[in-house]
Amino acid sequence: VGSFIFSFATHSPVNLLTTVTNLGEVTYHSIFLIIVLSILFFVGFSLIIYWDSKSLTKFLAVFNSPGSALVAFSFIILNLYFTGMGVMALGWAFIILFFPIIFRAFVMGAHQDLRGQIVAAQIYGASRLLIFKEIIYPQMRKSLVLGSAVAGLWVLGDFSVSRILLPSDKFLGLVAGSLLGSYRLEQAGWVCLIILLVGLGNFILLNVISRLYRGKFEVNK
Repeated sequence: VGSFIFSFATHSPVNLLTTVTNLGEVTYHSIFLIIVLSILFFVGFSLIIYWDSKSLTKFLAVFNSPGSALVAFSFIILNLYFTGMGVMALGWAFIILFFPIIFRAFVMGAHQDLRGQIVAAQIYGASRLLIFKEIIYPQMRKSLVLGSAVAGLWVLGDFSVSRILLPSDKFLGLVAGSLLGSYRLEQAGWVCLIILLVGLGNFILLNVISRLYRGKFEVNK
């Protein structure tokens, strides 16, 4: 760790541009991936707590994601029959692997804490949409944003599943993995910094979008 920090602190980011010639394209692809998957996670979490399906919640509470290699090879087999899946297969693999874990860590507990308020609102005849707008979303917005942002950062930093499904370094996590594998610690450090900055930007974007939806709910009262 000490040698990694020393290498990162004593080398210029210009070396990274000479080593990774397509850094701009890779960063663009990574930003697109993290935003799309984070929004999918946010929408998925919101739909689950909106419908309040006890069976689905119990399933996600006990479901253990299969190994990364097993999931990746399963999509490789599917790609033999449904060609051109590419990044789409990678996205589905990430959802299978990370969605239940993030749901349990950030969403399920916060939703259970609101159970008393939800039951009371149901007794008074409130609709599902009204309960979501007035009780669930305002109090769980931060949990939804944080969980989705963590999922996006986790996806962006992955270089195990992505390495199996993708033939080249299309995302920042793969570039960082390749640089670490070739002992180019200083360049890998700068790529990791870019990953963290992209993750922070994604968190800010999700927070802004979630606030806009909250404002829309308040206007429609």
